[in-house]
Amino acid sequence: IDNVCLTIIGSGDRHYYKSLKAMVPKNEIKNFKFINHISSQIKLKNKIDSSDIFVMPSIQDSQPRVIWEAMARGLPIICSNGVNSIYNDFRNNKYIKFFKAGRSNKLAQIIINMYLNKKLLKDMSKESIKIAKTKTNNVSVALFYKRVRDFYGIGID
Repeated sequence: IDNVCLTIIGSGDRHYYKSLKAMVPKNEIKNFKFINHISSQIKLKNKIDSSDIFVMPSIQDSQPRVIWEAMARGLPIICSNGVNSIYNDFRNNKYIKFFKAGRSNKLAQIIINMYLNKKLLKDMSKESIKIAKTKTNNVSVALFYKRVRDFYGIGID
């Protein structure tokens, strides 16, 4: 696949990283980047904006703020079931794709299916914005979303 670039940001689980890296040649992905950490919010914003899909493969994560940032930017979301708060709230949402934590083959299958279905990507993007817009059920969450929207300069109120 010539026009795909797999970029992994964060230190994460090294076993999982090695597993994904091993799949790159099998799936003919020619562009692969590993970025350990992005400390600048502007650089992170730019990286999110240049992405087509957001994947959160964490085995366990209870505070996935970066998912909310990606949703506010309209990225389709793929998430492991290890991100409990997202999985518990959205496991029945057909526009957020989930896979069992540690199942890199399933993750690869989801990504390939999304790559081949542009309408699904568009629908998932709309759903991400809708979720980021409406998931403001308490003051601290509402404040967080407002800050994300203000930072990214989007008016989704």
